[in-house]
Amino acid sequence: MALGVAGTASADPQVIELPEDAWAQRTYLGASYGTSRWDVGFQNGLSTHPDTQAKKVWLGHDLRFAALELGWTSLGQVIQQGPGGLEGRLLSRGIGIDVLFKLPLGSVEPIVKVGRLWARTEQKGPLFATRLESYSTQDVQFGLGLNLKLGTHTMLRAEYGRYSMGNELGLGGVNAYTVGAAFRF
Repeated sequence: MALGVAGTASADPQVIELPEDAWAQRTYLGASYGTSRWDVGFQNGLSTHPDTQAKKVWLGHDLRFAALELGWTSLGQVIQQGPGGLEGRLLSRGIGIDVLFKLPLGSVEPIVKVGRLWARTEQKGPLFATRLESYSTQDVQFGLGLNLKLGTHTMLRAEYGRYSMGNELGLGGVNAYTVGAAFRF
């Protein structure tokens, strides 16, 4: 964008080039998919299947050595089977806010992520005699990852995330491994 400024000693306007909007190209939208593993306390007589799918969608704003992200996370479900074929499921999803610290090394950026997850975990199925239907938690999350920039508008991300899920159902946490892409606009 050019801006004309009239000088006091000369009638000729000077042209000053202003940089592009400082906020442009720093906002990005991304999504990732992977696997999660729940730390489920094992109980006698139950068959537990703690491996499941993890999905994430995030909106972020990039700074030089940090970024701020707001996202939705689905940590999938755990299926437990008991005697007589009774089955129960734990499902968890939530909204989180994270601060990412990064080390820009050209097109590669190692990241460290810390934040807070407001999660809703539901307990479903006839296996659970306590019938605790759902509970909400506000837990800490952290992660490590790597961003790979593919030009000015696209990046790929591989990430490990650890989500603390509280002690309400004997869950120590969830480990999520995801890969995804983000697009700047």
